[in-house]
Amino acid sequence: MVSTVAKIVCGLAMTHNPRIFYTTTPPPEAEKQRILKVFAKLKEVREETRAETLLIIGNHHLTTFLETIPSFAIGVSETAHGPTSFEVEAGIPAYRCRVQYDAAEHLLEKCVANDFDVARASEYVLDHAFTIPLWFISPEMQTPIIPVFTNVHVPPIPRPMRFYKLGKALAEGVESCKHVERVGVVASFNLSLNVGNSRMGRYDEKFDRLFIEGMSEGRLGSLVDEVGLDRMMSAGNSTVEVLNLYTLFGVLGDRKPVVCFNEVVKGWGTVSAAVWKLV
Repeated sequence: MVSTVAKIVCGLAMTHNPRIFYTTTPPPEAEKQRILKVFAKLKEVREETRAETLLIIGNHHLTTFLETIPSFAIGVSETAHGPTSFEVEAGIPAYRCRVQYDAAEHLLEKCVANDFDVARASEYVLDHAFTIPLWFISPEMQTPIIPVFTNVHVPPIPRPMRFYKLGKALAEGVESCKHVERVGVVASFNLSLNVGNSRMGRYDEKFDRLFIEGMSEGRLGSLVDEVGLDRMMSAGNSTVEVLNLYTLFGVLGDRKPVVCFNEVVKGWGTVSAAVWKLV
């Protein structure tokens, strides 16, 4: 496919909470269906806006980069698959799709030209940070993707504004790309969350409320300025996954979403979603 004008048509963001698939104590069926309707809105908007490529921003959980951990990387390959074998065994569905190779190559070149020394990843596995949102947004696995990997867990972690500026660089790259026409940008994230520590199961309601209110009002740039790494870490050791949202914010600018949701669901824990329509 060749285009003279590429366009970002939607922004989609949701939790990658794996308990949605493997919890032994799921929520009551009515509660489960209510939350799944929220997630279904992302697929609905992808279809409404006719996004034919998904640029997905997610952090790896030390599953792709082990010996050398880049701050940012773009997957440049023919196909992508995941999650890891132990995640499949835990009950997370397998996912395989095509990568928009030429567009990924273009974005890599444009990011470097914009002073982002983004790494090239040609061999990788998409862990649950990618496959869970994709399973809800494009369950038929027919929409090609461009995966963008971020490091949010291993110090030194880039400053929040760096993620935001990466989003701007990615947006400029998309808008100059002749290999795609309509692009949806996906951010995989969680709000306040603790994993594997003594605070597991506890959430920072004040932090979550601050974020949901800021997003609902379209104050995306202000959130980047106001909520730094220290505040994220005080809310939970996995709250830094909010940085993926900051990259999406850089793509979007200050826009109000049509969906903005966060709730602690018994049996699943925290689940979040947000949707922006740009066309």
